Amino acid sequence: MKFSVYTTVSLSFVVWLIFFLLRLTIDIDYSVDNSCQTDEDMESSSVIANEQVIFEAISNGDDYSVFVMIFMNNIKGCIINILGGFLFSVGTFLNLAFNGFMMADTFRLAYDVGMDTEKILMTTLPHSFELLGFFLSGAIGMQITLEMIKLIKNKMCFTKRFFYDGLIQSLIVFVLIISAAFVEAYISVNIEL
Repeated sequence: MKFSVYTTVSLSFVVWLIFFLLRLTIDIDYSVDNSCQTDEDMESSSVIANEQVIFEAISNGDDYSVFVMIFMNNIKGCIINILGGFLFSVGTFLNLAFNGFMMADTFRLAYDVGMDTEKILMTTLPHSFELLGFFLSGAIGMQITLEMIKLIKNKMCFTKRFFYDGLIQSLIVFVLIISAAFVEAYISVNIEL
């Protein structure tokens, strides 16, 4: 069972795309009765807290902090994709699905509050090449799973070539993610709408 990098990257993209399109087509009502939640409860959510810190840094013009936070967030997603391979790609598939869903959710919410499609694309397309790094990291995770299956079947696995290719692919992921974070922090965030 031999799958090329192209095949596993394509599979990563398809998983992501299914959940991206799923979220675009379903309507979710986020209005909830928060009367039982305190402000402290709301702020304790790591996603909300992280977004608030990023928005504060953007409003303060602290592009470097925005860059670091975006890079750290995106590289964590790629690390989850890669390490998910050791769990037979369950973590990889869940992370790809979650990210596809959340990206579409962001688009949908922006559109629902009145931002037109052109403005959404103007602020996201310049740094969207980060998705290539995300899909490639998903492919690395899947390749790890394939090597583990070979190990279970007592076939030759985890060869020098596998580690060499994985290292090169990981370096490509790193370059894509750091470059995209730079573009997002210093260009996309500062686009006048």
